[in-house]
Amino acid sequence: MGSKNLKALAVYSANKIEVDNPEMMEKFVQQARKELNEEAFVRDELMIYGTSSFTNSIHASGLLPTRNWQYTTFDKMDKIGHAAYHEILKVKPRAC
Repeated sequence: MGSKNLKALAVYSANKIEVDNPEMMEKFVQQARKELNEEAFVRDELMIYGTSSFTNSIHASGLLPTRNWQYTTFDKMDKIGHAAYHEILKVKPRAC
């Protein structure tokens, strides 16, 4: 499959897909959560600001949709930053 440049495999089923070993799955989930929460970016940025935490990176990559995709950067982004989104609009930290 690698020689065919296959990157992912998607599976769809109308039936419920059972996990063979739920205890082991839960162990892996808990370990993944622990590792994620130990990451400074996840803990200090992503959990507080959500998806807007990526705004600075997206802007630096030249992929920030500005003025309805007429531009891919925003000249005042360095002064505003992603925190302003939450400060100015009073966004509450809730999962989407």
